[in-house]
Amino acid sequence: ELSGLFCGMIGVIVFAIPALFGVLLGLVLRTSLKLSAWSQRFYLPLAAMIALPYAAAAVEALFPRPVETLTVRTRAVFDASRRNAYDSIIFYEEVKHRPPFLLRLALPRPVRSEGKKTAEGDVVRCVYERGYLKKRITRVEPGRLLVFEVIEQKLHFERDVQLIDGSLKIESGEASADGEQDAATAVLLTTRYRPRLHPRWLWESMERKIVHTLHGHVLEGMQRQAEDPPLGRL
Repeated sequence: ELSGLFCGMIGVIVFAIPALFGVLLGLVLRTSLKLSAWSQRFYLPLAAMIALPYAAAAVEALFPRPVETLTVRTRAVFDASRRNAYDSIIFYEEVKHRPPFLLRLALPRPVRSEGKKTAEGDVVRCVYERGYLKKRITRVEPGRLLVFEVIEQKLHFERDVQLIDGSLKIESGEASADGEQDAATAVLLTTRYRPRLHPRWLWESMERKIVHTLHGHVLEGMQRQAEDPPLGRL
């Protein structure tokens, strides 16, 4: 599929190109040192490269940055009524079709979700192959809005990112010719998180790409249900 090809190209850009750049830089450094008459060229550069991550961590510890909160939003338009769009709300762990390559590469595999998400205070336990998330519903406006907060995160990447909350908002659609239902409905998916990885200029674009891909996967699952609902929901 074209989506698989696109995700593969993104994977090459995100991972292969920086790796290739590192290899080329290493070859240039090695060649320069071999041609150099510097007496300490065999061990001092290697010691400096080993010490560099620890020095960077020490600098970050001495000059900590304020914890920032990032927001990522993704919007999609469904060929469905507002009611069907709202009734199709699902989390990542409930999406049935195969996730794209980037999500399989970056995130643990979702297994299932446990619990309801119909009323404020409901808690949903989202199970993964090696961990889980707990989401508490904090605001419900039937047919329009579902807001949740992440109350527990055990996914083995807590040192990389902390998930905070999110929402699914059903926006106004366009009326059909008969005026009885919406012919198209917009859905806005929002995620907020606190990043842990530095430097930010390197990681932020990667994080946003992964979150947007995750949003697209969830919205596609919702769209499939909204545009082809079970007979009982027609």
